[in-house]
Amino acid sequence: MSPQSPDVMRNKPVNKTHIIAAFLCVVLLVLNGCAMTVGKVGTITDQTELTRIAVEEKDQEVRKAAVEKISDQDLLARFALEDANQLVRAAAVKMLTDQTLLKKIVMNDIDPDIRKTAVETITDQDILGRIALESTNGDTRKTAVKNITDPAVFERIGMWVNPELTKLLSDQTILAKIAVDGANQFVREVAVEKLIDQTVLDKIAAQDKDWTVRQAAVENLNSQTVLAQIALRDTDGDVRKAAVEKLTDQTAMAKIAVEDADLIVRQTAVKKLVDQDVLSRIALQDKNYIVRIAATKKLTNQALLAKIATEDENFIVRKTAENMLSR
Repeated sequence: MSPQSPDVMRNKPVNKTHIIAAFLCVVLLVLNGCAMTVGKVGTITDQTELTRIAVEEKDQEVRKAAVEKISDQDLLARFALEDANQLVRAAAVKMLTDQTLLKKIVMNDIDPDIRKTAVETITDQDILGRIALESTNGDTRKTAVKNITDPAVFERIGMWVNPELTKLLSDQTILAKIAVDGANQFVREVAVEKLIDQTVLDKIAAQDKDWTVRQAAVENLNSQTVLAQIALRDTDGDVRKAAVEKLTDQTAMAKIAVEDADLIVRQTAVKKLVDQDVLSRIALQDKNYIVRIAATKKLTNQALLAKIATEDENFIVRKTAENMLSR
């Protein structure tokens, strides 16, 4: 086949698809070159243009960058309260200087991340103090407390209201007052945990109406006399158990191991008991197999262990006795 002449080639139809593709490539190149970027926003100082970008651009990072350069507090307030994008709202909140508005956001906004950003932005110490007392959200209160630097604010807001604030105390006189007089159970408990005054702890361990507070007091007690009284008399099993765990009085321990109504308290006492006669009686007679197991593990009388290994009604107790015999 002979080559086509130049004239024939010039008259050959052009592929329109190639033309359209080439045109689109040029358009995309131009558009990409003109698209707004975070870097370009950084070079813009005109507030009107920054506002336009913050409102109209689609890219959230670009909008955020624009918001971070806006100085108009009214505009920032609108973004903080009304914008649909969390990233943009958070950026606006960080730029706010109106402490009252920030408090409003902290107390009312439904987004926890926005609330956290707002409380972290607040510098007014009195407002932080009020948030620490008034907020119903634990994380918000903790953040507020963390940002309070004015000692006078701590004193005014009252450590007896909020456990997070009570934890920051070290003054034993104030802690004792809160531990005894605080209206909030959890505040009293925190105060008691930090208290070292044994006289006050004795009183709280014996008299506080809430068992968790009494238990916290017991855990800091040193008096064996008081511990024995609580181990024998407290109405709550957990409090009695906490007292038994610190008790060394073997006479009181034996009485508790035999007589306490709570099997866990009896078991705890048995584990600390050394009197083999009492342990033998418990191993043979306690109505609960868990307590009998605890007693059996402490027995040294081989004949008694052999008896339990063959006669106890509970397989686990018998097996425990067998294991003790094989040692």
